[in-house]
Amino acid sequence: MVIFTSEEFSLVLKTTSKNKRYNGVSQFCNPDKLVFFIPKSLQAGFKEDTYIQLNEIKKYTPKDLLRGSFNRTITEVSAINENIFNALLNCLRKIKDDIEEDYYELLFKSKKQS
Repeated sequence: MVIFTSEEFSLVLKTTSKNKRYNGVSQFCNPDKLVFFIPKSLQAGFKEDTYIQLNEIKKYTPKDLLRGSFNRTITEVSAINENIFNALLNCLRKIKDDIEEDYYELLFKSKKQS
């Protein structure tokens, strides 16, 4: 899931539909498990229950994203609605110590200035 984008790179969170590590999580923010859960019943653009791994932020160039699209390691699904995206960002704020400082600054620096 893309959470930040610029001309040079994007910050992307890893997602999975495998729930082995996430039994008993509740909808949306689960900072203790470092996961944001979107159940398929929300019809938020995912065909399966989706677990967004909050501490798995990766930095990709546009070329990386294109390559990942071709070899199917990166899949474009759809956009989520603004309310869910904002809930995801608020959840990331709760785990500040688990996120690289540079990434945290990129995500929240501009919002502090407004």
